[in-house]
Amino acid sequence: MSAIKNAIRPVLRKFAFGPDYDEALVDRLPVASLYSKPFREELRRARDFSAGLARQDLRSIRVWSTSRGGSHLVAFLFHFSPWAFCFEENEFRDGAEGPAALGGHPAALKASDFMLRSLARMNSIQSKEPAAIKAICYLENIYTPEQMQGSWAEKSNYLKSINIVHLRNPLRLAVSRDQFSAKKRFKSDWVLTEPNFSALMRQEKERCRIAAEMIEASPDNVVLIHEKFCLDAKEAIVSFGRHAGIDRPEEAINGRNFFATYTPFVPNADRLRHRKGGFDPLSPIDVSRVFTDSFRSEIKGDLLKIAEQIFSRRAMDFWLNADRETFQSLSEEQILDAVL
Repeated sequence: MSAIKNAIRPVLRKFAFGPDYDEALVDRLPVASLYSKPFREELRRARDFSAGLARQDLRSIRVWSTSRGGSHLVAFLFHFSPWAFCFEENEFRDGAEGPAALGGHPAALKASDFMLRSLARMNSIQSKEPAAIKAICYLENIYTPEQMQGSWAEKSNYLKSINIVHLRNPLRLAVSRDQFSAKKRFKSDWVLTEPNFSALMRQEKERCRIAAEMIEASPDNVVLIHEKFCLDAKEAIVSFGRHAGIDRPEEAINGRNFFATYTPFVPNADRLRHRKGGFDPLSPIDVSRVFTDSFRSEIKGDLLKIAEQIFSRRAMDFWLNADRETFQSLSEEQILDAVL
């Protein structure tokens, strides 16, 4: 009986999606849900949305970050803006689906992409209007500088992307990864050992160097420092919108209002908690948590010496001691200069 079900399931799924069928994506859904009224209604909306976007002249925004860097906060705030639509991390990889779909080129996007690859999956469209969308945002959580270096130029040339290099205090990043791996409901092999810490410091120093290279390569590219971003995140999004040439980028939507518009697949706010690390897009930013001093008790002794050898003592003095006043007073470029 199970063999018969397995043989029929692909046929049923292909029938449900029609021209938007994507086997790799549709496998994420149970067959029964494909024929529910909410699914059919959302598929219709996604098809209309996709067709509307095909007539738009869209810019691509690529957020280059790393695990536990805070990029989902950035992406959701972009997505809450009427002029942007965001996709989940690493959904479009180099050449995986042929040159026409490289990096999720807007012209190649299908209704199934908006339903299943987007940031909030089937709850992503809500009240968004295709005519208002001016940019598609992609998360690139590349885990090594080599992958990042080899990808950004190729994708940017193809898509004429605006690149945002998202950086976080590497010491806080290391502690966050360690705490994340300690949570039993998540599986991770990253723990705060000297080899892991050393590799992460080398990676983050190289990402800082690549960030400097990116902004030198094009005035469109920008550096986003997570701690500075969190001090006034909405203003940072508006400022970037102006930088990208978006008309009236200040028109943003509160997250709770955004998801209150149309939620056939999310019956309550708890279900909106993001599956990536338990991130909740509806919670306000806790700036005191962003600048907590607790990480200092974890990064000391030999670990601090390793960090100083890889970055510099000057850079580590900055990462250890910079408070909110420091980040408020410095530009992203000045912060980058201080740690390179």
